Amino acid sequence: MPIIYVDESGDLGFGTSSSPIFVISAVVFADSKTPTKLVKQFRARRLSAIGRTELKWNKSSEDIREELVRRVGKEDVDVGYAAILWKNQVSDRLKNSKTPLYNYLCYQVIRWLANRRRGHTCDVVLDRSKYGFAETNINRYVESDGYKMVLTEWGGQLVLVPSHLNVKLEHKDSREEAGLQIADFVAGAIYHYWKNGKDDRYLRHITHRICGEYLFPRP
Repeated sequence: MPIIYVDESGDLGFGTSSSPIFVISAVVFADSKTPTKLVKQFRARRLSAIGRTELKWNKSSEDIREELVRRVGKEDVDVGYAAILWKNQVSDRLKNSKTPLYNYLCYQVIRWLANRRRGHTCDVVLDRSKYGFAETNINRYVESDGYKMVLTEWGGQLVLVPSHLNVKLEHKDSREEAGLQIADFVAGAIYHYWKNGKDDRYLRHITHRICGEYLFPRP
């Protein structure tokens, strides 16, 4: 069964100390065994450099980041992402509605990847620790008719094509889920690209795996 791992980089704040951009990305593997094997093999090769702790983009050296992202690019995976690149252009209404905004961007990413696997039910795994958004809220939003919820919440302000998703969401601890650790590195590579003037040191290794991107708000 296809499994979609979702993670993010940056934050949804809009203050002076907030990150300049925010990225939600997702990686699709054919099953859960593949990312587990990938991380296990990578850890075995670089144990002296990374130890036995959770693989985290923000705690890794540049060479570890690049090597792992390069390794992901060699797998048969799909990558999709949504990014807020122009925080100063986001409306005050959305700035004060972080949960619906997060849900909307997350839904955009998941639906691209799930729709590429029509006829298959996709498991979707999100990091349990992120933001503290109510699990029931995001689950209901994505698993039900997210399109209608967008229309209801935003009155047509946000663009979304009708789509019913055959997905089931789970929330897991990234320390115990290799797929989430990989999604963290993918999100980090995308964040680095946009934050640093399209520096593709990391992203170039997975560009051919990207099948959808949504830049928000529309420039």
